[in-house]
Amino acid sequence: MKAALKKVFKHWELFLVIFLIVECAVFGIVNPKFLRPEKLMNSVVNYISVCIISLFVTLVMITGGIDIQAPSIIGLTSIVIGVLWSDAGVNIWVATLCAVVIAGLCGLLSGFFIAYCGVQPMVVTLGGSF
Repeated sequence: MKAALKKVFKHWELFLVIFLIVECAVFGIVNPKFLRPEKLMNSVVNYISVCIISLFVTLVMITGGIDIQAPSIIGLTSIVIGVLWSDAGVNIWVATLCAVVIAGLCGLLSGFFIAYCGVQPMVVTLGGSF
């Protein structure tokens, strides 16, 4: 039995998929509203931005770095878009482009301090959070 379980769970990704399926089944049994299509789509819409941002932070972590300023940059770009679009009357696409440029400048500044000034990534990203 133990050898069979080791073979099935040899790759942890398979274990996570099985765990997710079991979890959804249990929640669906406990609360029948959980598996309704509108609830599932609402969950996808709510978490898609977190998933997209996690992709970029994962790339940084795979290369051995750390980026704890990502949530702060998300907040900054959200405010930039909101102020430019709502208060200044700028086109939404131009406001979004400005926000992307500002986020890129934040990353460029952090990369400069890490690569050329020799400051530790944790310190730079922690400082960038403020």
